[in-house]
Amino acid sequence: MTISLKGIGEVPGDASDSQMEAVADIAEKYAFDELRVSHEQNLILPHVARADLKAVYDALVEIGLATANSNLISDIISCPGLDYCALATARSIPVAQEISRRFASLERQREIGELKLKISGCINACGHHHVGHIGILGVEKKGSELYQVTLGGSADENTSVAAGLDALLGHLKPIEIIERSAREFFRGEVAAVSSFGADSAVLLHMIAEIDRSLPVIFLDTGKHFEETLGYRDALVADFGLTDVRVIKPDEAALERVDPTGRLHETDTDACCNLRKVEPLARGVEPFRAWFTGRKRFQASTRAALPVFEAVGSRIRINPLAHWTTSDQADYMRAHALRENPLVAYGYLSIGCFPCTQPVQPGEDARSGRWAGHAKTECGIHLSGLEKSLTDASL
Repeated sequence: MTISLKGIGEVPGDASDSQMEAVADIAEKYAFDELRVSHEQNLILPHVARADLKAVYDALVEIGLATANSNLISDIISCPGLDYCALATARSIPVAQEISRRFASLERQREIGELKLKISGCINACGHHHVGHIGILGVEKKGSELYQVTLGGSADENTSVAAGLDALLGHLKPIEIIERSAREFFRGEVAAVSSFGADSAVLLHMIAEIDRSLPVIFLDTGKHFEETLGYRDALVADFGLTDVRVIKPDEAALERVDPTGRLHETDTDACCNLRKVEPLARGVEPFRAWFTGRKRFQASTRAALPVFEAVGSRIRINPLAHWTTSDQADYMRAHALRENPLVAYGYLSIGCFPCTQPVQPGEDARSGRWAGHAKTECGIHLSGLEKSLTDASL
């Protein structure tokens, strides 16, 4: 049983002498007289019977040690910092206290989910900031205390910048996610990928509100509906987008793998790899991150879609992941956005014309893609893209 020493606004890992004496009494009564201290600056009662949990909790409430924030954002690991340590170059404790107060609501903390925030007051890294989902390092420069923030660290084998960003920004409104990603975290190193399909107008409109010059990558597969190409040109004009990059399949590969243009009839995966996956890898290779318009409601295969995903060393950002069909429709109406003309004919997810059909009543929006096949994704959002990116970087 973990006893948090991270009361809201309190000094992380601190407890009074009377609290420690009371915890020792609790350990003697309920935990075979054993009490441990964790590296996360909390206390552990290792042998508490399930039947005794309520009694232990009530006893902890009485001494002010019942904060239920283990592994949440206010469960901060912090070194003593400049307030107590002669080696430190900046204060750690006041920063931890302010963050704790800022996220005082346990409901908000649980909404954010598990998050390791660690603070060190100098490069000796006693707070292990380098392995925090969010790490804060205090430094001194010209007599001033400054702080460096790092994202994506982990003390386990699942290190991910994406997980840290998802915890930090994933709960924000889509346009805020786009703005902070484009202006703070990936400034000059992020693009958008758009199919100019059924749902594309919303993301592109938001991007244009933030930065019309942000690169937009369009994969010209050579198999698009004419309506899609016309819609692309219309939206570019509507939003004033100034850097739309049209990426086409490699001509030599087309000649070698699909000389007749009918590969989709026998091998849809190979066709998508040739006309979409490999071209996208070339398109996003110069960037550290890119935006997509994917949403959870679009298909059962996207039901757990996060806002930030790792694709090798790059980040794929899905600002609209949590949106519903109503959110999409409301935004379209509120901003009088142009609709893809194919939507009126039942095309709710639009890809290449040989492999796209109108959606039948009651089916999910992507059911018209590769109808009759087990295939549900073209591959640009799957692991094949990571391999293609790796190959493109060689």
